[in-house]
Amino acid sequence: MKKILFTLLTLISIKLYSQESKYSLELNFPVLTENSFIKDNYSGIADFGFRVRFIKTNHLNIGFHTNASIFKFNGNVRESSFKTLYVIQPKIYTELNSLKKIRPQTGLGYTLMTYRKSGRVVSGINLNLGLSYDIIKNIFLQIQDE
Repeated sequence: MKKILFTLLTLISIKLYSQESKYSLELNFPVLTENSFIKDNYSGIADFGFRVRFIKTNHLNIGFHTNASIFKFNGNVRESSFKTLYVIQPKIYTELNSLKKIRPQTGLGYTLMTYRKSGRVVSGINLNLGLSYDIIKNIFLQIQDE
């Protein structure tokens, strides 16, 4: 099924601080699902994220989240200017925290993609929808659609 949004990232995240902390670091694995040039020619290597929470209420967390992804070129294109792809995505996020182990989230931000060899940059507005499930206190599973 073709998606309106650019990429579905399935992320397994390791939170290095407790759920009550204002800051968290994430280590993710990006998975591309949309039929596109990028999905056909790249595979995810790693995604690193950082979150800082500005506001915490009884039901919502609001803050800033940024992540950087690295994708390896494995396509059939003979043009060698499309080597490693770097993606940087800063965004403002809102997270519902009133449920016990499940935290729905949404974010609005900007995406910058650059190809290492050519230096070509592609950018645009990013809408993020996601869901986190707390496995234990410091480890959660996170699925996002960007």
